[in-house]
Amino acid sequence: MTRVTFEILHEVVGHYMFERGIMQRLSGYDVDLILMHTLWILATPDSYRSVATQFNTTPSTVYRHFIKVVEALCELAPRFIKWPSQEERGVIANAFEAYSGFPGVVGACDGTYMVINAPIVQPRRYIDRHHQYSLNTQAVCDHNLVVRDLHVGEAGALTDARVFRRSPLCRQLLTNPDKLEANQHMLGYSIYMLTDKLLTPIRNNGRLTRAQKAYNYRLSRCRVRIEHCFGKIFSQWRRLKFLESYNIEYAVKTIVACFVLHNFMILEGHEVHDFVDPDEPDDVIEDQDDMAEQLLEGDYDNLPEDFLERNPIVRLLQEARVAGRHKRNEIVQRFADLN
Repeated sequence: MTRVTFEILHEVVGHYMFERGIMQRLSGYDVDLILMHTLWILATPDSYRSVATQFNTTPSTVYRHFIKVVEALCELAPRFIKWPSQEERGVIANAFEAYSGFPGVVGACDGTYMVINAPIVQPRRYIDRHHQYSLNTQAVCDHNLVVRDLHVGEAGALTDARVFRRSPLCRQLLTNPDKLEANQHMLGYSIYMLTDKLLTPIRNNGRLTRAQKAYNYRLSRCRVRIEHCFGKIFSQWRRLKFLESYNIEYAVKTIVACFVLHNFMILEGHEVHDFVDPDEPDDVIEDQDDMAEQLLEGDYDNLPEDFLERNPIVRLLQEARVAGRHKRNEIVQRFADLN
């Protein structure tokens, strides 16, 4: 972080903390010192005691400053992590197409594990496929690695596909036609369910055509941006490599704070253009256990007759899956015509 960026962060966060009365509860300390305590902790794996020694203060003071700044950054998250507006989506799609030749891409979606200490409550739920305790964090980024959507707090035992189905973004894409234009979509890897809003690679069975290989290649060139995004965040904010916290709430806030700082540094303190989302319900798509797995495999014949009527979101998901196949075939045909 450059001195100029730090000064802008000092102005934005300091003003917000004064406005909310947080600084009154931290009287006797300057905003720049409080911010430096927090940035040092997030950027290094150092303990509170070690940081306190660096700044000639006490570990309890450093911890108190860290918690207050992290909470302020979480409250500022809607200002710096926003879904792109219609105009911005056009710019993003043009940039992705110029880079890879893949049309209509407005973001790359993926999940990553944030390793934590074993939680006190139901620790087995947080064991991921690497046999570590973790939180599964889902993000969508654009061509500039700016995070446009963030979903944090799911247990590490859940797969990326299931986390996506449980996220508010999934429901919004299905129910809000203004979220994406008809010719726009995100990209994900093969574990995700193919829909017209989220395109995935074609499974390589050894018999792919040249156009299908071109589709997979161009999709991968776009989708790798989310991998670059995660790599940049983990390298800059090394605290995320292992969150020594038994409190899930504080771990989630720390993750959100790091993503806010990531966007802040790319934007150099400039907020993402205002885009007022229509009121969206906060509930998510709950998995229907075996029924959800049937839907993932495309098996609709064995579902109860009234299942789709009682679950309109699942019906929308089914329709989106069919539309996704048509859209993918159209893009493959487009690449075939180019050859």
